[in-house]
Amino acid sequence: MLTLLHALQDETPDHWRVIAEAWGVEYPASARDPLPEMIAGILKPERMAAFYRALPESSRDAIGVLRRSGGKLPVADFFHRYGDIRSMGPARKQREQPWRNPVSIAESLWYSGWLGRAFIRAGGRAQEYVFLPADLEALIPAGDTDAPQAWSLLSYQPDRREAFYQAGVRAAEDACTMLAYARNWPPPSWKDAARWFPKEPLDRHIKEPASVPLLHRLLAEKGLLQGDPLQPSPESARAFLEDAPEEAAAGLIGAWNDSPGWNDLARAGGLHAEGEWPNDPVRARREFLDALRTAPRGEWCTVESAVTLVRESRMEFLRPASEFDVWQLRDETGEFLRGIDSWDRVEGALVRYFISGPMAWLGAVDLAPRADPKAFRLTPLAETLFGGKSAAGAPAGIRARIRQDGSLVILPGTPLLLRYQLARCADWLPPKGGAYVYRISPRSLSRAREQGVRAAHIQPLLDSLAGRASGALRKAVQRWEQRGTEAAVRPGKIVLPRNPEAAKELAALAERDRGTLIRLDGPVYVVTRLGSNKLRTRLIEEGFLLEEEEET
Repeated sequence: MLTLLHALQDETPDHWRVIAEAWGVEYPASARDPLPEMIAGILKPERMAAFYRALPESSRDAIGVLRRSGGKLPVADFFHRYGDIRSMGPARKQREQPWRNPVSIAESLWYSGWLGRAFIRAGGRAQEYVFLPADLEALIPAGDTDAPQAWSLLSYQPDRREAFYQAGVRAAEDACTMLAYARNWPPPSWKDAARWFPKEPLDRHIKEPASVPLLHRLLAEKGLLQGDPLQPSPESARAFLEDAPEEAAAGLIGAWNDSPGWNDLARAGGLHAEGEWPNDPVRARREFLDALRTAPRGEWCTVESAVTLVRESRMEFLRPASEFDVWQLRDETGEFLRGIDSWDRVEGALVRYFISGPMAWLGAVDLAPRADPKAFRLTPLAETLFGGKSAAGAPAGIRARIRQDGSLVILPGTPLLLRYQLARCADWLPPKGGAYVYRISPRSLSRAREQGVRAAHIQPLLDSLAGRASGALRKAVQRWEQRGTEAAVRPGKIVLPRNPEAAKELAALAERDRGTLIRLDGPVYVVTRLGSNKLRTRLIEEGFLLEEEEET
């Protein structure tokens, strides 16, 4: 805690006399150490209240900004807003007496003892700050306490008809999808991972495609994806998938907060660095979040009020004051962005990206409207970013069923581990109504068997799902493991048996159910009135899993 003593102890006795005169206290020149006695005279509540209320409004505004910024601001930031403090030698200072005719708000506060200067270590580096002495701040009259930063609230309450963006636990669902995809179709190597997504069938089941590179980085940094090529870690991936979706989503938010490998500035778009990116992603992220913690919970705040708040309280959250003219950043036109005047195009753009990008994708904020968001609302998951704990969600219930055609329909909110396990042994079909859709086929079972997944592992999973077809599908899976692929279907609804025993059974089916199959030349059958799904339903009842072939 920096006090008035810290502000004055390195200054000269002449400066102390100026401060004593400003406060109307006697300077104890004969004392061996005059400073403590002088400060004791200043720190009188009645004197303090009178002095503070006599300050010009502009000076009280500057004090208020310091108070809302934790009592300090980088020198460059404060001087940019409130003017400089001129550097003078003793002779010039005595001649011009700047305390009587200050040229700036900063200079006026400096010569009345309201400001100190000190080098403070922040973000791994020492920077010079202007600070408000804590013992002076403590005596500011209670009725004059500056209000906290006023957030600009949206002038209307958006509703679902406006289609605002609400991710919820979507990131946890997408992480589950990516882990299953990596298990089934691993990238050839780490360096090729960027070409690995989003492609079929991954893009069918990803809810937020823009978040895939971020989730890929976080899953690797958390150790859920390991090796080269990347594969889910049996221990850490399972622990993640066993969490409730809300807990898994909170873990991803915390991983982004701590991630050194995800460079938000490089990902925000519109900026290019000459050489390597010079920023510290973790420091910038945490400085920004420290400013954001004062946002009212459950209220729609404008994005621009967040930009304004960060500029007022954390202007150097990205570039230190000494480096505003040093960083080699260009915009898309090739123009260099240097100096304080480029703040909105660099730091301001990064604040907007934090809110509309990672925080939205990971479920920490809702956005309104969905396209070109103007406002955001912190969600309960955001408390993970502010050192708190997000509210625990209800245990995930199984919201899944087996349809008669053998497809599996799984709604978001189903336990992540169950969907991951089913996705490993099924084909990925296009989603329907927000639900994930899978189908167990000879091809998917062959892939699962290569991973060591057998019918004995799959059958308990099917038993946990609702649907009258579960028993028939269980038997078909068991039969496939014993006999392999027995029937295939080609375009044009042509069904072909793959072995003599299957040929006999299909012939018997054609005899007793001519509405399903008609025999052509040899052991070849054509489907009559049934669509593809009804054909699958009928053959699953007979114990067959159809393999779909392309026409040659």
